[in-house]
Amino acid sequence: MELTSAEQRALRQRFNLNAVIYLVLVLSVFSYIVLGLAIGGPESDGSSAGPDLTLHALFGAAAAIAFGVGYFFRVLQVRRPPAEPLADSPDEAFDRAMSAYTIRHVVGQALAETIALIGFTLYLVGGEEPSLWGFAGASFLAMWLFRPRLEELEAFALAHKEAAA
Repeated sequence: MELTSAEQRALRQRFNLNAVIYLVLVLSVFSYIVLGLAIGGPESDGSSAGPDLTLHALFGAAAAIAFGVGYFFRVLQVRRPPAEPLADSPDEAFDRAMSAYTIRHVVGQALAETIALIGFTLYLVGGEEPSLWGFAGASFLAMWLFRPRLEELEAFALAHKEAAA
């Protein structure tokens, strides 16, 4: 089944929207880094070693959970074939599929950004600078893995359109 020129335009517009969302969230991670470095971590007089290993492990587990849920929503949900059509008509299924892709994209990107926010919080409660950079790096990696892809959006929307036909 082929896409009409109107559907290709709609697909391109939806991809551009997803790309803008992606760039805004990437910039927000940069803002966490800049803000964290501007505020500075907790003042250390040498008497405190900062948060203990348990707190680091809890924050790390929260980040891993955010990554796992983001991966499920963004990658696994998009790549699996449709179990049932999203609508009765192919045109409506195509539109709903583009919306479903955007929702999955936003959820995945927001969860990827959460990883940086977790690191920022850990840094503010007493972590060292490597905590800030490590979590931000993991966030950037997740955002890159969950980035919008035009060919993926097209395949997802087309699969749902064909399932409804």
